[in-house]
Amino acid sequence: MPAATSARSTTWIARVVALSTAALVVFALAPMTSAAAGDHGEDVCAPGSAGQAAVALFGPGTELVGTEQAAGLKTALVLEPRIYPGTRQRMIAAAGRWCEATTGFNRAWELAGRPVADGRALAEAYASLAAAPYFDGITVKRTTGAAGTWTVLTHARTNGVEARWAIITDAHGIRTATWTATAFGREPLEASWEGLTAL
Repeated sequence: MPAATSARSTTWIARVVALSTAALVVFALAPMTSAAAGDHGEDVCAPGSAGQAAVALFGPGTELVGTEQAAGLKTALVLEPRIYPGTRQRMIAAAGRWCEATTGFNRAWELAGRPVADGRALAEAYASLAAAPYFDGITVKRTTGAAGTWTVLTHARTNGVEARWAIITDAHGIRTATWTATAFGREPLEASWEGLTAL
């Protein structure tokens, strides 16, 4: 195959993957992010190691993929085996516990001793972590707003997806959060098929 044709094929595949991934994630993630609304229940957090907490939170067979710092918090990425080849989930470490990163975000923030009154920091951290199971390398590009209503613009290294988050915070933490993809294939990016199967 000529080099020019190969390059065009690779570009086309990368664009299709990015668009398909974004479309699937918009449907899969939007209901989950709005469900984070101030959940302080203990069932969103579990004690023990990251591996033990993953099984307690997501069920038998869940495996630890790795840990990393994200939004200034220690997090763990795990693979839940319900749908082949698995669904990625994110947890946050806080006070000897691991909390699910979306529905347990407010609880983890509180346990970590972070200031709930800092709505901007809450919104930026949530936008960075809530998308993390589906996209890697989340960067907050810009945040605007005040009085508990925030717009957060993000870029993900995975498929170069840019998104606009609409987040409402209050004295208990994140109340609602939804996002819309605004661009795809924006550098820096790593084209990936994973988003298609990780959901």
